[in-house]
Amino acid sequence: MEWAQLLDSTRLRGEDTPRQPTRSTFERDYDRILFSDAFRRLNGKTQVFPLSEDDHVHTRLSHSLEVASVGRSLGTRAGEMLRKRKLLPADIHPRDLGDIVSSASLAHDLGNPPFGHSGEDAISEWVRKRTAERLRLTDEQHFELGHCEGNALGFRLLVRHHRRHKGGLRLCCATLAAFTKYPNACLRDRPQARGVQHKKYGFLRDDAPLFAAVAKNTGLHPLGDLMWTRHPLAFLVEAADDICYSIIDLEDGFRLGHIPLDMARDLLLPLALSVEGFEERQSEYEAEGRDHPQSFISALRAYAIHGLVSACLKVFDENHDTILSGEHRTTLVEDCRLAPAVQRIQSEVVPRCYRAVDVVQIERAGFDVLDGILDVLYEATYAPEAQKSAQKTRQVFPRLERIRAADRSDYWKLISIIEFVAGMTDRYALQTYRRLRGMELPGRE
Repeated sequence: MEWAQLLDSTRLRGEDTPRQPTRSTFERDYDRILFSDAFRRLNGKTQVFPLSEDDHVHTRLSHSLEVASVGRSLGTRAGEMLRKRKLLPADIHPRDLGDIVSSASLAHDLGNPPFGHSGEDAISEWVRKRTAERLRLTDEQHFELGHCEGNALGFRLLVRHHRRHKGGLRLCCATLAAFTKYPNACLRDRPQARGVQHKKYGFLRDDAPLFAAVAKNTGLHPLGDLMWTRHPLAFLVEAADDICYSIIDLEDGFRLGHIPLDMARDLLLPLALSVEGFEERQSEYEAEGRDHPQSFISALRAYAIHGLVSACLKVFDENHDTILSGEHRTTLVEDCRLAPAVQRIQSEVVPRCYRAVDVVQIERAGFDVLDGILDVLYEATYAPEAQKSAQKTRQVFPRLERIRAADRSDYWKLISIIEFVAGMTDRYALQTYRRLRGMELPGRE
């Protein structure tokens, strides 16, 4: 792969627009994502702690903004490295790489359904239980939709859906390629030997022609049927996400009392100490922490992110050639010198936060909520015309009438129903379920 082609600014499904002296093409990608309805809805979607009453706990929206910020630092500094090695095209500025990585990072969670990753599991279980016999799906289609993947739904949203037109947000091919951490369709025999870039899937089979166009424009190498090499900047998008959720989930866990102060300090300190200048100020932060523990943990968090950004960039620089050739098989965080400290954080955050009883209880309820909504929407789409309950459901959700009337395959219709549910916020999904079940009525307590 060559950087000149990898940084292609052609807009997928859209007209190229002239460059502006004060606002780059890639910067406009960021703005298009930021102002989209789908991005705004992330404020109502779970990061780790569902339906939290603490306003400081992260949602998918605040998480995505922070990932975008870290992504901008990673991309810009990687661009500086490439410029020093004389690998950056003459018409590309290091900040352009920062804008590409930041834009892709901002969009990275757009396809996630309500209730976090358990929402993906709930949709997957529903598809496997409800649709095996009734719909005309190929084995590949049923397998794909029975393994719901937020990354693939996010790609579909970016390239197909927008309020004003059907071409999606019409982002640059470089941004879309960097967004796609898993450049393959859903495969029954996933080639684990190819590494982290193929452990999940990044686009639906219905959208494979669109990703093929992205791959062609950016010069990604085909690896077989519906599979390509990963764009090098996708490693940076992945690193930005890994860095933020590792550190920020710990900070949220501390704020909510799942992680004790001494433990949070001991977990973050090795990362903070990796940053030049922290050790000289450590005693000052420790003294402040006795009266303001939250400020102390926030300071450690800032240094920890700084240390991980530098460590990941070092891995990116040292492994540039294998990353560019598509042969790199692990994440930057896994390969960096601070990986043991990150693993220790995860060893405490997973049982104390991700598996906390209050979190699991809401996630369990989310299975019933999404299962119930999907049942009603599915039946309303396929019920006989005369069925009154289905008519009422379609009146409440006019989108179902359009799906029902469309001269499209069962595969497309099922995707459309899943997309609709995946786009719901946690609270809207809960409210919809209660109203569909008659447990709550509009305008009533």
